[in-house]
Amino acid sequence: MKFRTLKAVGHNISDSLASGIGLMIGVYIVDVFEVAQRSPEGFVDVDFISGHVSGGAQSDELARAAELYA
Repeated sequence: MKFRTLKAVGHNISDSLASGIGLMIGVYIVDVFEVAQRSPEGFVDVDFISGHVSGGAQSDELARAAELYA
């Protein structure tokens, strides 16, 4: 698979999460920017391979969405 294709897939997955409406995982609503704003660090790190969220405060919705994206 070409790098450009992999990059496009990664972009689409992260865009789906950032939009707040995870159509790729079955209309799962989560506000990743609110979660990041509430965290002391001011960011969250979502690993789409492992489904793990790190970097401050997390919500149950974000944790579940990360698992579904993985």
